[in-house]
Amino acid sequence: MSDQYLGLEKLTAENFIELQDSHFVIDTRQPEVFASCHIKNSVNIPNGDAFCGWAGLVAPRNQPIILIVENESVLPEIKELLLSVGFTDVMGFIVWDRTLQVEMDSLELLPVTDLLGN
Repeated sequence: MSDQYLGLEKLTAENFIELQDSHFVIDTRQPEVFASCHIKNSVNIPNGDAFCGWAGLVAPRNQPIILIVENESVLPEIKELLLSVGFTDVMGFIVWDRTLQVEMDSLELLPVTDLLGN
């Protein structure tokens, strides 16, 4: 593994591939960006006002966390938000790069009116 940032390991693509199946992977990018292309089996919890609430609801307490971030500047805020809801096992992070050699996926975003059948 490589450099540390705020006590978090900055993972290489190889490190990430080795760890992703045993860690809960949170992609902190905005939903529209996540939907267009994301790492398969990652969970989108965008950095913002509702981050703590969603993290507390969906992230398991018994599994270490890896973060996917757009850039390292958001790490202090995200780490503090996770700590505020009791997540202390945030192992590392990787900066998003579409060229990562991992399995990718995409989603179609639908307006709420489509979901309601209006």
